[in-house]
Amino acid sequence: MGDTATALATLLGQRLRALREGGGKRQEEVAAAARGFGLSWSRATVAALESGRRRLSVDELFLLPAALNRLALGRPGKEAPTSGGLLVADLLPERGDQWVALTPRTSARVRVLRGILGAAAEPITEQDFDTPHRRQTRMAQAALQQSIRRWTKHTGTTWRRIMGRPLTGPDLTTLNQALEDAHGAVEQQAARGLRVPALAIALAARKLWNCSLTEQRDRHLAEELRGQPSARRLQALRGHHTRALISELRPLLRAVRGSLRRRKRRGLR
Repeated sequence: MGDTATALATLLGQRLRALREGGGKRQEEVAAAARGFGLSWSRATVAALESGRRRLSVDELFLLPAALNRLALGRPGKEAPTSGGLLVADLLPERGDQWVALTPRTSARVRVLRGILGAAAEPITEQDFDTPHRRQTRMAQAALQQSIRRWTKHTGTTWRRIMGRPLTGPDLTTLNQALEDAHGAVEQQAARGLRVPALAIALAARKLWNCSLTEQRDRHLAEELRGQPSARRLQALRGHHTRALISELRPLLRAVRGSLRRRKRRGLR
């Protein structure tokens, strides 16, 4: 949403131009009316505002509607309210769902700004703001949806048997990490050897070491390696440490293997 939001100065400038042109007035006439209310404006000031190159100060924002009303731009039939007089809220676009960039990190819908200025047509909700907090929330929701999309029939069962408790919201980060770990070559190979799902290997490693099987193996290798071993030596060490670590995982995998055997026997009946 923030990527498609238009700067507030740009929207105000576009609205000012629409009001001026709708009333058949020149930029110099708007500047003269503003000077009548104590604003040191020239035609160039109005041009800069309309192009979005200049921002309105708070004082100017409240005085501009009065200046435009002096030019009778608020009469019915023109780009103005049918009440006959412009309000500060009327300097904003009428499209309520349009996003306005207030800061580099926060945007709001036009209807929110109009509502803050007293022209609310409907209640203002948090959904009308695009803030850092809301973006973080959307990222968390996206992670949840990712977990759901990658969910399999036996994911919950595998989690409970490895972790010893039901899966809850705070566990989604660990689950997502394990789902990624399960695609590793070491995890896939271990799963084939033990005849369990790769996710079971990944979850057991996360529970035991708080990292993947691959990461734990590489840590052990780093502690043992000195200099530049030959390719054969490196391969032998990897195999040795992988087998040793799988032995540590076996106790956690017994429940999963037993469940798989029971399902297989039921399927053969």
